[in-house]
Amino acid sequence: MVQTGLSPERLTLAGAELDDEAGFDQVTLSAPARRFHVKQAARMRT
Repeated sequence: MVQTGLSPERLTLAGAELDDEAGFDQVTLSAPARRFHVKQAARMRT
């Protein structure tokens, strides 16, 4: 399900802002998710 207001462009800009603020090494998949208040998916147990 897509969050309302989230688009590839907004996520790209968020990643660029994180890079400017904290450096490229700090840009992870979870960092923009936190910025947009999106919960991480549960990990599946195998």
